[in-house]
Amino acid sequence: MNVEDNKLAPKAKGRTVINLKADKSIFDALLCEENIFPGWHMNKKAWISVSLSDYFPDEYVFSLVDMSYETIRNLNSKKK
Repeated sequence: MNVEDNKLAPKAKGRTVINLKADKSIFDALLCEENIFPGWHMNKKAWISVSLSDYFPDEYVFSLVDMSYETIRNLNSKKK
């Protein structure tokens, strides 16, 4: 999605992001990285918004997508 200036963080320029569920064990470390923000319009204690504007190699973004999928899959399997 496209997010306007200053919506992700003060002084942040507008950018295209993807929201991903973050594993609790690395959530804080991910937020320390530049261009990863608390989830836009999501629970900011569990979701991150990752900039897709060439800040990260594709492989890194894909690994975050995989982490998000596994995190949600594990939550759903615990509910059953």
